[in-house]
Amino acid sequence: MDKMKEKLLTECSKDVEHILSFLNQYLPLANLHFTNFIIEDYWSQVPNNFKQSLCTSEADEPERGDGSVLQSTTKMPMELVDGELRHNDPGMTLTWHHSQLDSFMADAVSCNLENLGYTRLCEELYAEHYPPEGATSDVPFISHAMNEKKSHEIGIMSSVCSTLAKRERLRHVVDIGSGKGYLATTLYMQYQLSVIGIDSQTGNTHGALRRKQRLEKQYKGLVKRQQERTDNSRKCRNSEHLSEPPVRETVMRGESHEVTVSSEGHKVMVNSESHNATEDDKPTHIALTAFIGPNDQLDKYVEPYFQNNQFMLTGLHTCGDLAGSMSRQFIHSPACTLMVGVGCCYHLISEMFCANPFQPKEEASATPQFPLSSFLRDKHVKLGRNCRMLSMQSRIGQDSVFDVSLFWRALLQKILFDVHGYWRKDWILGKIASRCSSFREYVRKAFHKLHIESQLTDAQIDDYVHQHAHVENKMAMFFQLRTALSPAIESVILLDRCLYLLEQNATTMVVIKKLFHPSKSPRCYAIIAKKKEAR
Repeated sequence: MDKMKEKLLTECSKDVEHILSFLNQYLPLANLHFTNFIIEDYWSQVPNNFKQSLCTSEADEPERGDGSVLQSTTKMPMELVDGELRHNDPGMTLTWHHSQLDSFMADAVSCNLENLGYTRLCEELYAEHYPPEGATSDVPFISHAMNEKKSHEIGIMSSVCSTLAKRERLRHVVDIGSGKGYLATTLYMQYQLSVIGIDSQTGNTHGALRRKQRLEKQYKGLVKRQQERTDNSRKCRNSEHLSEPPVRETVMRGESHEVTVSSEGHKVMVNSESHNATEDDKPTHIALTAFIGPNDQLDKYVEPYFQNNQFMLTGLHTCGDLAGSMSRQFIHSPACTLMVGVGCCYHLISEMFCANPFQPKEEASATPQFPLSSFLRDKHVKLGRNCRMLSMQSRIGQDSVFDVSLFWRALLQKILFDVHGYWRKDWILGKIASRCSSFREYVRKAFHKLHIESQLTDAQIDDYVHQHAHVENKMAMFFQLRTALSPAIESVILLDRCLYLLEQNATTMVVIKKLFHPSKSPRCYAIIAKKKEAR
């Protein structure tokens, strides 16, 4: 193994062990159901020293109103499981391994990827390959039909991919989970790379093609507008790098057909649009609708279009298991020599050692995507769905916003428990709070959605709010305590993927790079990997 790679593997393993030594102590905190804050009385389990540091005072419980609040029909929270009432697991009692809030926060902050120094180590080891901070291309980014967040992401991601492709002398790109085709279209039109965008949803593929066709018609005007913005004096130094769309030949849309091409026997719908280019050096844009398994070779999908050329694999905010599958596909595809991937939706990742409580066993993934690395698999590391949900919260250093909808949901849980004497995991409401102007309206809509008859009066609902008004502030502080774990959880997930790549003999470089500003795009880390060229 290369000495630089061996050093990075060692450091990465140590980092993961450090994070797990802290995180494992607080997995019960990370995995609790926040909706049960009131009925489980989580606040009473917070150490007094923590409460004092949070500048709180234990206010006396408010007096009862007119007695209209319903009384609980049972003393201990119970859950309805498979038609049977079961006492809620008392093993969920929180244990705090820190006596002071300051030490707890210091250990949590130490698990942040940047504070671990891991990204700096990557830069030091791979300085000659590493894309510089704020890497830019000679071509100004042209934002089109994107919101501010998407423009920020596409502008940076496309520039980094272009810089790396140029450095590695690659002209072909596969964009996995391409969605509406923002990244694929930008790489094709602005950076003149041949791109295949692959998405599992036919609607996304069709939308990407329509968007590209509209953009081609408007491209000349967008270029002119960008030139004017770049240099009002009309002496734009970059003007020679901007051109019309590289391919203007007649567009031919391929027919949709169903074939079995996966090594695992998946049926794949392929919708493609390609350019009838007459010159081999002209870039092309192809859109495919396909589901590709984690152990599939991408080569078989792209060979008809790329003709055995080596290519880069990209993925911007690949959802859930797709980020792990992307790493596997990178390793299993001989012609793929470079990967740039940014993951998201950690709550949708399938785990090897922890089942999803909301998914039937027969629907569980045959190829779980956490952990990926042998290092963590040997340790039987597990996180849990609520823990992974927590990793999606704002990171330390950013504002973690406590929304009133969280208080409403916990208070509704109290009402449901008082009415029925139990709670159920399938009481899922979604985001109905955003469509409600008051807690009264929220309760009515919730009961309607859950198909539960309610005889609660407006006065009773209002009295619940009055009796528990003091709880909202406590929930907000408890929310802040939990979100302190968020960077540690995300670090474990990302470093596991890095470990997996470092464990493979074929890889020569594995890098974590912070691409985006967290306030604009919280899932801001990219994993960049390079592989030996196939012989």
